[in-house]
Amino acid sequence: MDVMRNELVTGGPSLPPALNGQPVSLPLDRLLKDGLLGASGPMTIHNYLNLGDIALASSGARISGSAGMEFKAITLGQLVGYVSYLQPWDIAAGMAIGAGFGLQCSRPDGQPVDLLQAGVVVAAMPQAHAEILHRMQAK
Repeated sequence: MDVMRNELVTGGPSLPPALNGQPVSLPLDRLLKDGLLGASGPMTIHNYLNLGDIALASSGARISGSAGMEFKAITLGQLVGYVSYLQPWDIAAGMAIGAGFGLQCSRPDGQPVDLLQAGVVVAAMPQAHAEILHRMQAK
């Protein structure tokens, strides 16, 4: 829920994606270079897991400070992905809703997100997700 814009995104693995109750198209599955990336400010500045370099490989980095707003932006096609250190409560709803939009979520090593543990989360559309994970592993 984006309270400032009065926009509610709904959907899920078996629910159709919608914005304020109206069906929406799935976001395009774009390459990293073709979209904006939501990113953690400290991780980007310190190039932790190569996130500074990954942000530079995108068409631009955006740092909003709200996981919920970042997930909303991905589902609506405004971002290709988001990377940050998150608590389970930061991502549980975004993961559930995002699944219906084609969003992929994992840890930097590609392992599934354990919603009982805090940690770095890579949430992105499939092509950007694969590239982000690849770039995180680069030496």
